[in-house]
Amino acid sequence: MIVFFISVFVCGFGFRAAPGPNTGGLHPPAKAPAAPPAPFTPGLMPFLFVENNGQFGDGIRFQANSSHGRINLTAGEIRYDLGAGGRTPQAFRVVYEGAKADVSIVGAEASEARFNYFVGSNPERWVKGARAYGRIVYRGLYPGIDLHFLGDASRLKCEYHVAAGGDVNAIRWRYRDGKTAVVNGEGQLEVRGDHGVLTENVPRSYQLVDGREVTVETSYKITDEGSAGLTVGAYDHGRELVIDPDLLYASFLGGGNSDAAHAVAVNGGGSVYVAGSTTSTNFPATTGAYDTGANGLGDAFVAKFNAAGTALVYATYIGGSAADSALGLAVEGSGNVVLTGTTESANFPTTAGAFDRSQNGGADVFAAKLNSAGNSLVYSTFLGGSGDESGASLALDGAGNAFLAGATASANYPTTAGAYDTTYNGTPNDAFLSRLSDSGTTLLYSTFIGGSQDDAARAVAVDGEGNAYLTGYTESTNFPTTAGAYDRTKSLYQDVFAAKLDPEGAGLIYSTFIGGSQDDAGNALALDAGGNAYITGSTQSNNYPTTAGAYDTTFNGSADAYITKLNAAGSALSFSTFLGGAGADSGNGLVASNSGVACVIGQTGSSDFPTTADAFRRNLGGSADAFFAKLDAAGTAALYSTYLGGTAADYGTAAASDRSGNVYVAGYTSSSDFPATAGAYDTTYNSSQDAFLAALSAGLTSLAVPMIAVGDFDGDGTNEIAVDFGPDGVSVWDSGAWTSISPDNPESLVAGNFAGLTHDQIAADFGTAGLKIWNGAAWGVITAQNAQRLTAADTDGNGRPDLVGDFGTLGLWLWKAGA
Repeated sequence: MIVFFISVFVCGFGFRAAPGPNTGGLHPPAKAPAAPPAPFTPGLMPFLFVENNGQFGDGIRFQANSSHGRINLTAGEIRYDLGAGGRTPQAFRVVYEGAKADVSIVGAEASEARFNYFVGSNPERWVKGARAYGRIVYRGLYPGIDLHFLGDASRLKCEYHVAAGGDVNAIRWRYRDGKTAVVNGEGQLEVRGDHGVLTENVPRSYQLVDGREVTVETSYKITDEGSAGLTVGAYDHGRELVIDPDLLYASFLGGGNSDAAHAVAVNGGGSVYVAGSTTSTNFPATTGAYDTGANGLGDAFVAKFNAAGTALVYATYIGGSAADSALGLAVEGSGNVVLTGTTESANFPTTAGAFDRSQNGGADVFAAKLNSAGNSLVYSTFLGGSGDESGASLALDGAGNAFLAGATASANYPTTAGAYDTTYNGTPNDAFLSRLSDSGTTLLYSTFIGGSQDDAARAVAVDGEGNAYLTGYTESTNFPTTAGAYDRTKSLYQDVFAAKLDPEGAGLIYSTFIGGSQDDAGNALALDAGGNAYITGSTQSNNYPTTAGAYDTTFNGSADAYITKLNAAGSALSFSTFLGGAGADSGNGLVASNSGVACVIGQTGSSDFPTTADAFRRNLGGSADAFFAKLDAAGTAALYSTYLGGTAADYGTAAASDRSGNVYVAGYTSSSDFPATAGAYDTTYNSSQDAFLAALSAGLTSLAVPMIAVGDFDGDGTNEIAVDFGPDGVSVWDSGAWTSISPDNPESLVAGNFAGLTHDQIAADFGTAGLKIWNGAAWGVITAQNAQRLTAADTDGNGRPDLVGDFGTLGLWLWKAGA
């Protein structure tokens, strides 16, 4: 039997809530920007479809509930009732045209869970022991075509299974209640309702031919009658075809030689920045960029992609005549890019007034800031001693100061008076942490961290208070640890270390070993709002510490990736789990949500690497693949796990997330059939090794609400409306016209008369650019710190709202009457 397989998200969409009814004639500006997405709010529970034994009402066969709404499955229609969490409810009713009227609807992947419904006072109407399923199948929806539903708490996916003789053109669906579907400029399907816009992701197709993935063009179509369907390009009808929108986009990036991406970041508007190394003389630098020509043995590069992944905004070389590589990257709220890495070039470009304009010997760290247009260096400096250094990671604080971490073999690596450790501890390397001023002119502090053997920092993160968190590896039995830390004794070989330093870099708040009896290393680190540290890396220890009930407590062979959550005090593991198969696996990049869900990118050589049923890929494609995995907040379950790669070797190196919950992963590939998506910037393999960038809809959120603030901002006695239009900035609607007040995309927006003026003000958190207030004429800075949440409340009973900011580990702060 020929099987034709289509997988399309029907709830892995973005849902943008429309303005409420009392908007005073609110209309979009001439260029109608998309509303910004909601914060990063992952779902945590598996999607279970409960059978209807009379508790749901007539006609409903199965019902499922998620953090974002409800789905009812009937023979005649699919109904989505969205708007959980206090949002205005929005119903979308889908009917399949020409489908079998008496289609068989059956449950599959039965759960052990049973559901009881004790509603009302009549026991005869109570329902006990209703069964639940992980998958529902509409058998024979069309001749030779079955429809499957599955998912988790934050997304729902449908799959069409088309057997021999089935016709994919028969699949047509329509949205009831007068709702019409359109295909937008990015190829997504949009459906407008009374209270929002539903967006279904672009489908992607491929076939496996002799072990290789062959892309098949697939798109949505709208018929003359207004129905939606699928258009599939030429393909081998004797093989399975997979259409799957899990991958939002994937693009090659490179030239005629070797290219690799080592770092990735995303701004508030969804633009994605990638940094790495290239030896290609024809790397695609853009006209007008800072440096459009190769400089020597190998250069660092920085590239900015548009939000759709279809074009480069800019791309530039950065380097000198020897070998240079960028390894760490961060983006300021202004759009400036700060990066670090390693240079062997005496003529690496530096700027006037920079901290150090001379190469110090061997390989040095570099730190550079590129302006938002990508055409000029704001600053660039060396950092090093007479030995070799490597700058492995970078993080920014709210003031734009750069925290640089890596390894040094130099006894004269620059340290600062009063820093935690100003003395080199021993060969071959010490870890280091250096805090560079926003101007790139001054070391605010710089310290060694290490013992008498080999030590290296591989990742750094910073919290709202300016505390710095490090991870890496150590071979030193005398590596510094602190009283009460989780583990103060090193194992026989190499251990992970995790350390937290105070804002002045003068002392360790905590420092601990984490490891087993073989070699272990920490490669990436992320923080949540509570100051818990999430670490991933690689372990060869079958006794690497895991926690009871964790996802995988058994070593799988060779080397495993791991995910470990260290509590805020550094005294205990909240959870710790292996992640891997029988081959060699390593976690290399990590993001974590404030609710505790962790997503990891890495590499695997395991044909039995654990994947989930809804994975983008479930089979190892070559000698090594990238992998992407999402772990629940308790560390007990993999919510999603997939291979990502082609038939050669692929390596995932870095990850970043946006406010929609999409995750962006970068790395490098030797696979000519790496799954680049139609319409992406570059779908053609360029050389022996290309960098890659991929955006995954990781199901971390599916509801997006625009930020709107209402107040009398000009003192005329009539309210105006301020709206955050994402990448198009903030505009105010007043007297029938829009006025832009900021081109930047804030993370939160609140209105109130906080300063005690004759009119209201607008408070906006611009991330690393700080918390600002609009007084009707200009923006003023309240604090350089990044608030996690803002609200307005009358805290002193004077009838005027005060601004309340949640600054995470800094706590709650009030701003009232200008102070």
